[in-house]
Amino acid sequence: MDPIYLSAEIHSINLSNTNPLILPGIIGGRHTQILIDSGASLTLINSKFFEKLSTYYQRRARPPPPHLFLQPADRSHLQVKCSLTLPITILNSIRIHTVHVVPQLWRFCIIGNDLIRKHNLQIDGGRQYAYFKKYNQNKPPKRTREENIHNDEEYTLPSIERIKLPPFHAYHIRVKPNRMLKSSKEINDEEEYEITSVKETPRVANGIITPQHDMILQLANITERTIMIHINQPLAKMTRLNQNQLTGVPGIMSLSVFC
Repeated sequence: MDPIYLSAEIHSINLSNTNPLILPGIIGGRHTQILIDSGASLTLINSKFFEKLSTYYQRRARPPPPHLFLQPADRSHLQVKCSLTLPITILNSIRIHTVHVVPQLWRFCIIGNDLIRKHNLQIDGGRQYAYFKKYNQNKPPKRTREENIHNDEEYTLPSIERIKLPPFHAYHIRVKPNRMLKSSKEINDEEEYEITSVKETPRVANGIITPQHDMILQLANITERTIMIHINQPLAKMTRLNQNQLTGVPGIMSLSVFC
């Protein structure tokens, strides 16, 4: 019988970043300070931050990829407990990405090269600034026999769960577009949509999102009475951004309610 060779997937992590870029962000619905480190191969969170996530996300944790090793500069090894996919928000723009839970990690969250490259995260260390770069509007169109395919201009986002929302509380609620989205393989460019509330109460946090078949929005009750949210209740509008709006994305503010 021929021998079987197992290859180890070794990833680096930088322990001595002398000029770190630390920005506020939201990981899995939790506000935190994010360290952006191009010297780290992977995007990581520690156990303390994992325990702060809602049970919705914790239940979706899975074993890490086999033969995955995380190696600091001192050649030691850090244990990877599990992996999960989370929404990551930087400057009101959301991306869905796989993160790995490392119990001994000294920070809540480190954004690594895997996210920086996959989602085209632009970093300006001098101004302590980072943002997700939009596709180049001056780029010549792709030559194809088919016409450009896009999702619709606007969707309604109804709730797919029933909840009771107490006064002055926020909740991360699951929603689905009212019409089927085209798959990422069908459309020519990664589209971004602006989220706006259908009503003043309950209010959905405004921001930018990449459409998915199943999404999570921050919903806030800013009244003095309890509100019931029912299945299929419309909560927000999702409107595709045009090129002029994309250049103004950093000016969009989001609603934050701390409970």
